[in-house]
Amino acid sequence: MLYFFEPRDHSSSRNGTSFNNALINDPIRRVEQFVQQLEENLSPSQQFAQYHSDSNTLNLPPFFQGSYTQALYMATHRAKFLFIYLTNNENEEASSLFSKIITNPKFISIFTTSPDQNIIWGGDLANPEAYQLANSLNITKFPALGLICLARSTVMTPDGPVKSAPRISLISKIQGGLRDDQSPESIISNKFIKRMMKYEKDLAAIRTSLREKYISESMRRKQDMDFQRALARDRQKKLEKEQKLLFSKYLEWRKPYFLDLLQNTDPTDKAKIAIKLSQGPRMTALFPKDSPVRDIFVLVELKKRGMLDDASTGSQIVDQGQNIFDDVIMDFDFKLTSTVPPKSILNDEDPKTKIESLDYIYPSGLLMMEAK
Repeated sequence: MLYFFEPRDHSSSRNGTSFNNALINDPIRRVEQFVQQLEENLSPSQQFAQYHSDSNTLNLPPFFQGSYTQALYMATHRAKFLFIYLTNNENEEASSLFSKIITNPKFISIFTTSPDQNIIWGGDLANPEAYQLANSLNITKFPALGLICLARSTVMTPDGPVKSAPRISLISKIQGGLRDDQSPESIISNKFIKRMMKYEKDLAAIRTSLREKYISESMRRKQDMDFQRALARDRQKKLEKEQKLLFSKYLEWRKPYFLDLLQNTDPTDKAKIAIKLSQGPRMTALFPKDSPVRDIFVLVELKKRGMLDDASTGSQIVDQGQNIFDDVIMDFDFKLTSTVPPKSILNDEDPKTKIESLDYIYPSGLLMMEAK
């Protein structure tokens, strides 16, 4: 018989029980404490071997280091067999299941031979998760050992039997202590190993399906990321193209101002700035002292592009005025440096800085044009 159940909210604690807050909030510490309690129940010879043997022999199965919710996730999303071992310290019958099954080499070999497919989680009823899990599985006698995995049920349809979608299910369990006449090896074989063999074929198919689904989703996520990156690159290229066009229009709009500036010979309230171009002769201009240093870069950019050699202007651009250039990005591929020690780089100044506030260019100065 299959027992279907859904994971419940594990945040509530057992009524009337007081828990250490740090222990409740740390599932790994809870498991460590649980395993430590189990180790204390080992026989003296097992305890000695646990800490003094050079062999890799295990006296306890490798309990999952995490919460039950995490272990259930592994069983659900990776199609693993999940054993759950629930104990009650107040139950005197706990020792028989522990000594005959849990510490049995045949049972432990289930996990050592297939560690990637089989996991075990355990907890005492003092653990809120273990208490809620016992209620979910309708376990009333302790200790209890259960086996959980994804399973399909067969549903009859007009077209014949059809298997349902896989659901997490309890496929076998032992409750309470064992009788003296019961063979531990037979119980392990009949209750667990044979049940695992029965469901392994379906579970292997589910594993393959989950793996293919994961690969498919990973490929889709990668394709989506590649597509988004391509869109971002296209948007960036479009933006850069638009900005370059807008900058060219801005230069065309400012061109008449600088043509007049180069013709002006009145030194009143002006800064006389000579600029040694990287290619070509020195250029000298009289800038109004309250002009921003950005204007010096604009003049050099106009000269570099050869736009000052032609006195014609685009009237439509001139008529549009400043408003269309509020968002223009000015990217200059050169730097202007002063020859006056200490060497100053005009690019380091705020573009809106007034020329008169910089003593290396006001009332006069020499700047060298250099590549960035």
